[in-house]
Amino acid sequence: MKPLLTSKHNSISKRYINLFRTSNKLKYNNNQFDPKDIPSLNRFSSYTKQAKENNFKHILKIIAFGCTFMAGTFFGLPLLKDYIPKDPNVVIYSIVGLNLAVFGLWHIKPNNFSFQKKLTESFLLQKNFHILKLRQMILSGFSHREFWHLGCNMLCLISFSGPLIATIGSVGYLSLYFNALMMSSMFSVLYPNILKALFKRVSSTSFNPSLGASGALFGVFGVFSYLYPNAHLSLFFIPLPLGAWQIFIGSVGFNVMGVVMRVGALDFLAHLGGSVVGIFYGLYFKHIIDKKRQARAGRTTSLFDIFK
Repeated sequence: MKPLLTSKHNSISKRYINLFRTSNKLKYNNNQFDPKDIPSLNRFSSYTKQAKENNFKHILKIIAFGCTFMAGTFFGLPLLKDYIPKDPNVVIYSIVGLNLAVFGLWHIKPNNFSFQKKLTESFLLQKNFHILKLRQMILSGFSHREFWHLGCNMLCLISFSGPLIATIGSVGYLSLYFNALMMSSMFSVLYPNILKALFKRVSSTSFNPSLGASGALFGVFGVFSYLYPNAHLSLFFIPLPLGAWQIFIGSVGFNVMGVVMRVGALDFLAHLGGSVVGIFYGLYFKHIIDKKRQARAGRTTSLFDIFK
C-alpha cells in the first residue's frame, strides 16, 4: 500500500511566470528562448502579482462554477454508468495516462515561448483573477512538471484506487475524484481572494500558481481511510504504526497548520479542499454500504442510492 500523499500543487517561480509577459530583458528569435531563461519549476519561490480591485464578483463566479460542476458530476455520472468501464484498471490507468500526456506536453518544447504560454493558460492554476481561466480549475489537476511529483502522485493513485473502486464502483470513484479535484481548486483560489477582499492585505505566497493531482488524491485517501480505518500503510516500504484513518486525520492537522503558519510552498488549501470532499463521500458511501447490507438482510434500501 503506497502511503505518501504528495502535494497537489507546485509553486511557480516569479521568473518563470514573467516569461509570459512582455519584457525587454528577454532576447529571443522565432519564439525561441535561451534555455537559461526558462528555469525548471521551483517549488520554493514566490509569485507576488495580485489583483487590487474588489474581487467579490469573481468570487461568486468561482463558487457558481464549482458548485455547478460538482452537482453535475454527482448527479450526472450515475446516468452514464452504462458507458463507464467497470474494470478498475481501465479507470485507474486512464487517469494515469492523462497525467502522463500532460507531463509530456510540458517537456516537448520547453524552450518555445508560445507553446509554453498556451500550456500555462490551461494547465496551471492561477490565483489572480486577472489571469485565472475556469478551465484551469479542472485541467491543472492533471498537470505535473516535475517527474518526482508525477511519480509520487501516480503511485498513490494506483495504490489506493484499486480496492476503493472494488468497493464503491467506477461511477462513485470518478464522482469522488472529479469533485475532490474541483473542491481543492476552489479552496486554493477562493481563500486568498476572500481574505484580500475582506482585509485588503494577504500574504503574496497565497497567490502562488499551482498544479498537480494531490488535491484529488487527498479525497481518494479520505474515503479509503474512512471505509478502511484500520488498514496498515507503509512509507516507501517502511510500515507505519498507525491506521489509515489516524494518518488521514494527522494529514488534515498538518495541512491546517500549514495554512495557519504559512509554512513552505505547498498548496495546503488544495489538500484541505480534497480532504473535505473525501470526508463527505466517506460518510455517503458508508451509508450506502450499510443500506445494502440491510437490504441483503431482508430490509429495504433508499431509492436515492444512485451509486449502487
